[in-house]
Formats: sequence, C-alpha cells, structure tokens
Amino acid sequence: MKIILAATPAPGHLDPILSAARILIEAGHDVLVTTGSIFQARIEKAGARFVRLSGNADLDMSDVDAAFPERKLLSPGPAQLRFDFERAFIDTIPDQFSGLCTILNDFPADLILADAMFCGTMPLLLGARPTRPAIAGLGVTFLPFHRDD
Repeated sequence: MKIILAATPAPGHLDPILSAARILIEAGHDVLVTTGSIFQARIEKAGARFVRLSGNADLDMSDVDAAFPERKLLSPGPAQLRFDFERAFIDTIPDQFSGLCTILNDFPADLILADAMFCGTMPLLLGARPTRPAIAGLGVTFLPFHRDD
C-alpha cells in the first residue's frame, strides 16, 4: 500500500507521524512523509521518502516566536492562540493542499494519514471519494477535558 503521511512542521506533530511511518515501513508499505524541510534528515533516517511542504507551509515550528516574530507582541492567552491557529494551521492550507496534489500526481497513494492539525487534507475531502485516496487523521494533541486528578 502507498501511504502519504502529512505533518505540521513541529516536533509534537511530527514525532507521532514518524512513529507511524516506522511501523508502516516495517509492515512493508511504501511510505512518503511530507512536512517542513527542517525535518528531512529525520524522515530519511527512518526509511521514508521525503517531500518538503511548499510555500509558506514549509515552516520551522520548533520555535514559534522565531517563525512568527510578530507573535511576541501579543498577550499570552487567547490572542496568541488565535494567531497560532491562523498563521500555522489556516494560512498554510493552500500550500499544503497544493503540495498534496503535486505529490499525488507522482505518488498515487491509497491513504493519506495526517496529524490532526494538518488542514491541507480538508480541500481533498470536498472531492468525491473515488477521485482521492482515503484520508485519516492521527490525533497528536491532548484531550482538553478537565479531570480531578
């Protein structure tokens, strides 16, 4: 099976995707990972093909303030959180989507497995199922529910 794994270019998003890549490769699948170019060596070391994200989606999110210096001018809390969602997840959708379409032309995948915040798969979901591969999400975030413990 040909599988594209897509990750937001941040360690907390990539690491679970990279773990899945190793498992899938070991099981004999043909795996391609797309994320930020800063992670190319890690992905190739794991044995997967690598295609960097294009345009403004090719970020280094290991230091969000370095990637977006204007973020430091915002108060911590809702203002920064909104900024993060807009810049890192929403504004990157067109380039993520375009990159996936380019990859699919050369690597006709059976499945795209994306981290939960890789939103470039959303436009693909608007198309008819027979015209695109199956798409699944890999939850890499914490559950935002209160517990007494």
